[in-house]
Amino acid sequence: MHKSPYKTTFFLLPALFVLALSLPAFAQSEREMTTLKMFYDEDDIVVTPTRYPKSISRVAENMTVITAEDIKAINAHTLADVLYYVPGVSVQIFGGPGSAANVFIQGSRTRHILLLIDGVPQNNLTDVYPDVGAVPVQAIERVEIIKGPASSTWGSSLGGVINVITKSPDETRKFGGVISSSIGERNTGDYRGQ
Repeated sequence: MHKSPYKTTFFLLPALFVLALSLPAFAQSEREMTTLKMFYDEDDIVVTPTRYPKSISRVAENMTVITAEDIKAINAHTLADVLYYVPGVSVQIFGGPGSAANVFIQGSRTRHILLLIDGVPQNNLTDVYPDVGAVPVQAIERVEIIKGPASSTWGSSLGGVINVITKSPDETRKFGGVISSSIGERNTGDYRGQ
């Protein structure tokens, strides 16, 4: 009995076609990982909306992490200054430097944003608006911003969560303090002590 070459071709061609279509998907996945590795280390661990620590390359949520080195590079004075540089985040400052500031994440209202400092909510019943202008950056280790509905794990924070992690006390760190001041235009100044 003789096999027809058409039957072999009939089964072989679709298999090759499927294989050819899947190759760009593997390449795209590799490109995404390369891009992620440019900005994040595999060792970077973040607290995800499920409230479990995960490597940042494994997080599917819309999340931005800003480290103390990033804060130093942009010369920020308050958390409001830091959030100004985050895509999808808008900061409204009432007055000059150091004044009260509200934050909006992806167009959501300020009352739908939760500000956490070391896991402790800073929004309360009398003032649901978190004041990001009052948080000094000298004590910040990193800031994790979760945008969108994934942040609803924390309750009514439908717009987003700003999780500020402060520097932990270290026995090797010497006891001391920091005093800084800066003077700007139009009679503005920034004076800090820690």
